[in-house]
Amino acid sequence: MRRAVGIFRVDGKTSLRALQDCIRKILCVDVSLGFIYKELTRVSQIAERINLKVSSLVSLSHCVMDEVWIKVTKTKEAWNFGFLAASPKSLFISFFDYVAKRDEPSMGIKVLEHKERGFNPSILTSDLLSTYRAIAGYFSGCLHQFCTNHARRIIARIIRDLPLKAKKDKFFYSYMMRIKKRFNALYELEDAGEINSQIGQIKRELKLFYTRERREWASPCLDFIERNSKGLFLYKRLPEKEIEHTNNAAEIIFSLFKPQYKVMKEFQIP
Repeated sequence: MRRAVGIFRVDGKTSLRALQDCIRKILCVDVSLGFIYKELTRVSQIAERINLKVSSLVSLSHCVMDEVWIKVTKTKEAWNFGFLAASPKSLFISFFDYVAKRDEPSMGIKVLEHKERGFNPSILTSDLLSTYRAIAGYFSGCLHQFCTNHARRIIARIIRDLPLKAKKDKFFYSYMMRIKKRFNALYELEDAGEINSQIGQIKRELKLFYTRERREWASPCLDFIERNSKGLFLYKRLPEKEIEHTNNAAEIIFSLFKPQYKVMKEFQIP
């Protein structure tokens, strides 16, 4: 609970009552205003000891967005997506909303509401959902980094979902497995020029299979690399920005909800 108090922030509000309402809404737990005040004081003291200003913790110039499929009471549809925006370093939450779908009309309107209240990240880290590409465009000059963990899983799924005939083609299948390993190894490189060179080489090889059938089998992997490589390696091209390249911060926050959710089987909205 102490950790939860330390990371909550509600729609730009800083009142103790707002924090109390947020904890009640998300964790379904009642805590006293005195307890919240003590914990915020403790967090502030920690921030001062590590030379972090509290205002910099909540400004969210760098933001991680993610969503989780959850059951919520007192909503039109029982099941919703919990939509989160938080700082990857401090874990301060800017907003946590409920949306029925993961499309731009549903998620975008929530983001625009918070933008009107001052939410304006300059760096956004998210998974590769197309909706986040549109959301990043809401903010002038916003850099959009794709989660590398999600990318690893997508590449693995592309190889796993190859047609049976492609998997039986020993040369082709073993070659695609090597392509997957080579692409994932790029995350370990430090030189952006070397990364770009390796990506170019992989794309050329995927286009050069000498039969049309093999080129068609390789096209999902090629399309993924061509569409996403720029956003996946942004943190390598701009190391001075200290860009977070995974959604781990959101996963940490979601993990705080799991014990309560496991017992209650649903979130409750007061």
